[in-house]
Amino acid sequence: MLDCLSGDHLVLLDWMTSLETNAIAFMLRFLRHLSKNWLSCSSTLSRGGKLELVVSTLNQLRADIDKLARQGVFPYNPRLLLQRLGDINDHYRRELGNDNSSD
Repeated sequence: MLDCLSGDHLVLLDWMTSLETNAIAFMLRFLRHLSKNWLSCSSTLSRGGKLELVVSTLNQLRADIDKLARQGVFPYNPRLLLQRLGDINDHYRRELGNDNSSD
């Protein structure tokens, strides 16, 4: 999906703030799957050269959602969404730490 968007987090943000109610449910399920299956997903994304794009896009999305929520203009409580986005970043950072410790 992110390949089609060329890493444009604003498209995801627009989708999640639209009246499309399934967008949030889809994103939460996607993030839960990515988190629970991090090793296999990150391995697949790394082989395709897409891991950094995915993590960067999700981090940009997280920052924008957090900013909008603090301004009180995000249309719903994004706590769980922000938590799951943060979980992905945590997985990625741990993986980077493990890669650096093996040098």
